Amino acid sequence: MVTLDPGRLTYREDILAFLREEKARGRVIVLATAADRRIADAVANHTGLFDGVMATQDGRNLKGPAKLAAILERTKHGPFDYMGDSKADYPIFRAADTAYLVHPTHPGLAEDVRRYCRVGKIFE
Repeated sequence: MVTLDPGRLTYREDILAFLREEKARGRVIVLATAADRRIADAVANHTGLFDGVMATQDGRNLKGPAKLAAILERTKHGPFDYMGDSKADYPIFRAADTAYLVHPTHPGLAEDVRRYCRVGKIFE
């Protein structure tokens, strides 16, 4: 088994600063990722930013529609904002109140997302 040292990962300081500001304003910040739960927990513990973690575990890949279902379950179908970067996030963007895009990997992603919800910020 490979062990991840989250301190050796590269983090975008602009994203971390944004999350810190939002958390200081009282927002609940949850790491929702398709990454393995052990990796997600390691990153969450290292950064100290997250109020919760939702990740792939026990054979359930938390990507796309599965991630959306988990978010809706957690929020009890209430409003939420979402930060993402890919086409796999389309189902979540469609359900979110506000989208925050991180270096969109798909050309036209921002334009597509704007059709479904408000884009709060694009982190290039």
